[in-house]
Amino acid sequence: MTTTDGELLNIYDHEVAALQRVHKALKDRTYKSHDLNEFDKEIAERFAEIGFRVSVKWYDTTERGVFIPEVEVIGRIDPIGEFDHDQLRHEVVNNYLGLPESDAGVIPTGTYTRAPRHGHDH
Repeated sequence: MTTTDGELLNIYDHEVAALQRVHKALKDRTYKSHDLNEFDKEIAERFAEIGFRVSVKWYDTTERGVFIPEVEVIGRIDPIGEFDHDQLRHEVVNNYLGLPESDAGVIPTGTYTRAPRHGHDH
């Protein structure tokens, strides 16, 4: 699962958790024969329910009638406006994602949540 929309650089931990839950639920069903149009529609609907737009590409497998989807998150259903860094900090500090103790509660230095500015300061 990949992302392309610049606003998705700013994503809250609760959204990461929701994306992971949907991804896991769909992954558990991937290696089975499906009506591709129906499964494609279901993938889009499940991600839309948690607020994200996706693009799905299908790849062949060696198993007849079984295809593997590649899901790319391409944006939000409703833009969030101003990103709330305090909310992100709260979710990280309170280990919303349930990370291992060594990684919990810290935003590593050198990570960025804002897209770089272009142009010059005046």
